[in-house]
Amino acid sequence: MNRVVSLVVVISSLLILAVLAGCGSKAVKKVDLFWPLPPEKPRIKWIRNISSAKDIYQSSLSRFKENLVGSDDENQLVKPYGVVTDRKGRIYVADTGGGRVYVFDLNADNKKDILRFIGESGQGRLLQPIDVAVTDSGEVFVTDTKLNTVYCFDKDFNFKLNIGAKQFSRPTGIAYDRKNNRILILDTVEDLVKVFDTKGNKIGEFGKPGEKQGEFNRPTNIKVDKNGKIYITDTMNGRIQIFDENFNFVSSFGSLGQTAGTFARPRGLGIDSDGNIYVADAAFDNVQIFDQKGNLLLFFGQPGFGPGEFWLPAGLYVDSNDRIYVSNSYNRRIEIFQYLSDKFKEADTTRKP
Repeated sequence: MNRVVSLVVVISSLLILAVLAGCGSKAVKKVDLFWPLPPEKPRIKWIRNISSAKDIYQSSLSRFKENLVGSDDENQLVKPYGVVTDRKGRIYVADTGGGRVYVFDLNADNKKDILRFIGESGQGRLLQPIDVAVTDSGEVFVTDTKLNTVYCFDKDFNFKLNIGAKQFSRPTGIAYDRKNNRILILDTVEDLVKVFDTKGNKIGEFGKPGEKQGEFNRPTNIKVDKNGKIYITDTMNGRIQIFDENFNFVSSFGSLGQTAGTFARPRGLGIDSDGNIYVADAAFDNVQIFDQKGNLLLFFGQPGFGPGEFWLPAGLYVDSNDRIYVSNSYNRRIEIFQYLSDKFKEADTTRKP
């Protein structure tokens, strides 16, 4: 009886696939998601999601088939956290569950170059990578909370150096300061920001445990904008703290709560070309956007499994083109959005159809 049922399911699935194949591209409906909803002016657009190399080269029909019969892709993201892009547009994802860094190249000429890995074996073998940063020269820095260390890999992804050497209790968030060519690393247990040059030499630190200005309670994520201003998710204090490039406190905003504009479990953050601040909240399953004064402008996303929906969002990054990358941890993928700035709209009108 079970064999008959299985046969019927397989035949039904094949018939559905055949119908879709005959319909061609008309069978796959394009998803258009914008925030806020009409009649308000759209500011955020959902672009796509990525969980493995197949999401880049595979046809829509093949993806539908995998949804029916399941996927055996051993290279699918497991539990992504930190995410960043380099100047070539490659996407780096620190996969805490997979124990390696994924590098997706959406512009690769060959299928084999679409996905590469960092820290899989040998010297520099990662166990529990949580965040990643890339310098202008292509060096890749990765924090590992299991090893309590930070590894650096060269532009070809070969191990280069270890800047741990018992300097961290629990390294988590990491950011590259392009203006000053330095690396900033959060130590969540010590409630400190530790600063290194790109050769691994420690050149400073700031912060201490507490609730006052410039003090932290389990900070988790950090970003540096184009002007050298530093933004830190002060998680257990339920706020975002902002510092200048000389580590002086500038301002903070937010508080613990359950309403829009407050934070429950703030994680990744990013800054767009207009200076807007994006904060992913793992409890709200959304991303909130604030201005530089901490006023809530908009939020997007909701709990769920579909496009633009989140299950424990973690890392977040905004690139120079205002593309927004969010690690959708328990959904095992990266969600990509576009901030529809005036600059983007002007550029979009000049593009050829």
